[in-house]
Amino acid sequence: MTDRRTRVEALYRDLRTGSGYTHVPEVWPKDLHARLVQDASSRRPCSASNLVLVDVRERDERKVSRLHRCAISRDECMAMLRDGRLRDRDVVAYCTVGHRSGMFASRLRARGVDAKNLAGSVLLWTHEGYPLVDEHDQETRHVHVYSQEWSLEADGYQPVWYARAPTFHVAVREIKERMSHVWRKLIPRARSKHNVEDDAAREIQAEGSVADDPDRRDDEGGIETS
Repeated sequence: MTDRRTRVEALYRDLRTGSGYTHVPEVWPKDLHARLVQDASSRRPCSASNLVLVDVRERDERKVSRLHRCAISRDECMAMLRDGRLRDRDVVAYCTVGHRSGMFASRLRARGVDAKNLAGSVLLWTHEGYPLVDEHDQETRHVHVYSQEWSLEADGYQPVWYARAPTFHVAVREIKERMSHVWRKLIPRARSKHNVEDDAAREIQAEGSVADDPDRRDDEGGIETS
């Protein structure tokens, strides 16, 4: 288990170093878990919490398990941005190991949102022994690890992965995110409140609701378990 944890941490560091989100503040699983426990002890509903937890993974991944029942999808997060509901909120994004969520958090920060990235994300969360919930908000030990090569979960968790990794629109989305990051560096400009909300609206219109539209699901080629 220690070896797998070390590999998760090294993988996250390598991805972070080689990508455009080194400026994004990190949150570690222990700190996030403590925050969620605090919210639960106060019996605060998800909508009343200052914390917005965003699962940026694809729908098939989220259906296997999420970190918490309050976690929302990236599309729901973008809708909140468009409606101005992310003002003065603490946003924490996560994915499998922290790469996709790091890029997503970077985009949110460029739009004036206080977004952070969960270091090591779902995989490191399992190495802390924390619970996961399924699509019915019931505790589960199943965890989607994206691919068999990334089956680095802690002992006691049941890995699930894509039989064939998602391609097309996931790859296109990642390319768009990288190009957007480069473009903002090349052509800096002041971003007013209207710039932020207009950009969010255009992004939602361009991408559509991938998570909620079954006709735009990944061509994942099925799901496998170990």
